[in-house]
Amino acid sequence: MKVLIIPYNYPTKESPNRAVFIKDHKDMLELLGNDVDVLGVIPKTLSDVIRNRSFRFGRLSHEKWLISVFAIKGLHKVNRWLFHTVGKYLLKKYLTKHKGNWPAVIHVHNATSAELALWCSIKYGIPYVITEHSSALWNYDAEKDLQGLRHVYQKSKANIAVSENFALHLKNKFKCDFQFLPNPVDTVFFSCPNPKKYGNTIKLISVGNLTKNKNHQLAIKSISTLFQQGLNIEYKIVGSGPELILLKKLVDKLEMQNVVTFEGSKTRREVKALLCASDRFLLPSIAETFGVVLIEAMACGLPVMALKNGGSESIITSASVGLLVSGQQEFTEKLEVFCTRFYDSKNITSFANESFSFSAISKRQLDIYQ
Repeated sequence: MKVLIIPYNYPTKESPNRAVFIKDHKDMLELLGNDVDVLGVIPKTLSDVIRNRSFRFGRLSHEKWLISVFAIKGLHKVNRWLFHTVGKYLLKKYLTKHKGNWPAVIHVHNATSAELALWCSIKYGIPYVITEHSSALWNYDAEKDLQGLRHVYQKSKANIAVSENFALHLKNKFKCDFQFLPNPVDTVFFSCPNPKKYGNTIKLISVGNLTKNKNHQLAIKSISTLFQQGLNIEYKIVGSGPELILLKKLVDKLEMQNVVTFEGSKTRREVKALLCASDRFLLPSIAETFGVVLIEAMACGLPVMALKNGGSESIITSASVGLLVSGQQEFTEKLEVFCTRFYDSKNITSFANESFSFSAISKRQLDIYQ
C-alpha cells in the first residue's frame, strides 16, 4: 500500500527528537513493505533559529517532500495560510510526479495539518485519516472552534486518538467518532544489552521538556522527602526548556545538588543509554495525550510511575509494570513504595513489546486504512 504522511512536525537534522514518534510510525509501515512518503510544511520559529544557531530553511530532513518554513508564534492564521499554500504547491508536484501511483490513503498527524488532506480529498478523491496527538485539545473550545477542526474530523475516513481517555474526550467534544490506537514505539531500539543490576543507590530518571506541564518540581520535592529520610537516591532529568532556572533554584533551596542532575537535551541513542543505566522512571506530567517516554522506559526494563494525566492510564494498565497515582499528594506519598517495590524487568520489557511494538500496532493501523 502507498501511504502519504502529512505531519504537524517531524525530526530534522537540527532537531532530531522533534515529533520522532511520527518517524517511528513511518518506519513501522515501511517494515511491513508499504511505500511511505512524508509531505508538508513544518514550522521553524525564531526560538528554533536561536537554539540551533541556524537560519537555514527548506529541506532540513531526509524527506524529499517536507520543508521547514519560518513561523511566527501567535500568528496562527498567517502561519496556516502559508503552510497550506506551500503545501498545495508541494502536493500538486508530488501527484504529478507520481501519476498512476497515487497514495491509497493520506495519514495526517494532528487536525491542524489536515486542511491540505481535505483539499486533496475533495480535488483528487484520496481519502485521509487523522491521528490526534495535541494536548492543547484537552482545553480546546470546540463550540467556537476557531481553528475549524470539527470540519476536517467529520470529512476524514477515520479519526484516531493515542489514548483511550483522549479518544472519549475528543468524541464528546467534537461529536465525531474516534478510536484508540497508541503510538508505535521502536522497542527493538529501546532495549538494553545487559540484564538490570541494582546497587545500593536507587537511580531515578525523567525525560521531558522543562515546562510547567511536565511538572518536574513535583518529582524533585518528592525525592527530597525520601532523601531527608536517609534513602540513597539519585535523580537525572533529561531535557531542556524554560523552567530550567527555576528548577535549579529549587534544587539549591532543597540542598540536593548531589542528588539531582540536569542532563540537558540528548540524542535518542544517549537517552537509551541513560535509561539503561537507571533503575526506575518518573513521569510527573499534569496532562498528556499519550506518553511515549513511558513505553521507551518500559522497553528498557524500567518500572514507571506517573500521575493520572489522560494518557498514562492507557499505558500503565498493570501493577506489574509500575504505579499510577491520582494526584500530586499521592505521588509524594507513594514514591517510596515505588522505589522499594520489586519489579521484574524482563516482564516489563515483554509487556512493552506485546502492547506497543511495531508488530503489536501495525495490523490494527492497516485495518483502519482499508
